[in-house]
Amino acid sequence: MAVSLFEPRTMLEMVNTKYRARSFLRDRYFTRTETFNTETVDIDIVGPGKRKMAAFVNPRLGSSFDERDGYTTHTFKPAYIAPSRITTTEDAMKRLPGETLYSDRGPDARARQILAEDLVELDKQITRREEWMCAQALTTGKITVKGEGVDAEVNFWPSATQDQPTTTLSTLWTSNDANPLTDLRTIARSVAQKSGLTPVEIICGAKAVDCLLDRLKGDNTALNSRRIDLGQINPRELADGVSYVGALRLPNLDVLTYDEYFLDEESNTEKPMIPDNLVIMACRNVRCTRAYGLVNVMDLANNTSRFVVGDRVPNSWLSIRNPAGRVLELKSAPLMIINEIYGFHVIKVA
Repeated sequence: MAVSLFEPRTMLEMVNTKYRARSFLRDRYFTRTETFNTETVDIDIVGPGKRKMAAFVNPRLGSSFDERDGYTTHTFKPAYIAPSRITTTEDAMKRLPGETLYSDRGPDARARQILAEDLVELDKQITRREEWMCAQALTTGKITVKGEGVDAEVNFWPSATQDQPTTTLSTLWTSNDANPLTDLRTIARSVAQKSGLTPVEIICGAKAVDCLLDRLKGDNTALNSRRIDLGQINPRELADGVSYVGALRLPNLDVLTYDEYFLDEESNTEKPMIPDNLVIMACRNVRCTRAYGLVNVMDLANNTSRFVVGDRVPNSWLSIRNPAGRVLELKSAPLMIINEIYGFHVIKVA
């Protein structure tokens, strides 16, 4: 029995293998992927643990009782992301970009190419939204889900300002009196104390990295790029938009800058994923989760609906009007979760 190109299982194989967009924040920090068989997602936030030591006890008394460190759980229903495209008969009949003028390619072959290219583009749009969610969670401590029929917000940071992992420097790096190395050393020690993790790198916005380099002028020992020279970091293997600036000797932190943008729908302008004036300090092995809720898919061919577990769920059907053609849809219900919020720290430096 022949398998249709537009069968969900066929399209799903195309999405899961060859056609995947890359991102930086999501792929670097939100590496743990979890799919739920429910429409809601559980968010476990682990607070800073206490550095308890085992107590001394008399051999006759047995053992000392210890209570486990707690955590808080919130439940959130991720909104759907469901971009779609339609391919008309005219699209399949016309010559595609790059196709020779006198090509003998048939409409079926063009339809296959259009399907592949549309899956690539729809996946890129979803990935870019996921990357935006990661950036919002890291820089603001919350993700605002707002769209047609959707208006919700999930918060990761505590409501008390003093408990939030963010610092606004009293002397910004734009000042000649600023001392970025002292600032970073102080914050790195605080992060290590509160999280129990080791800060290993900072991701700088465009203005922040310029200020940092400007303040370090004349200090040839503060920042070096030997990791590139030794082959430990290959700039060509970094994600698009990411540049490795060098390593700070004390504190021992790698310096990265991320020049990626997204189109803001409200202002219709491009904005940076990482605001220009911010620095994100990140620890090693911070627990973050890329969670996906259950997706409802309409099976128009059989006049039924079904629920599918997965991070990308393709679907296709024929439309007879407005305009007539084949609709391709790629659905997802993602939520980017920071489980250990004190493993990151946001610094306003400019």
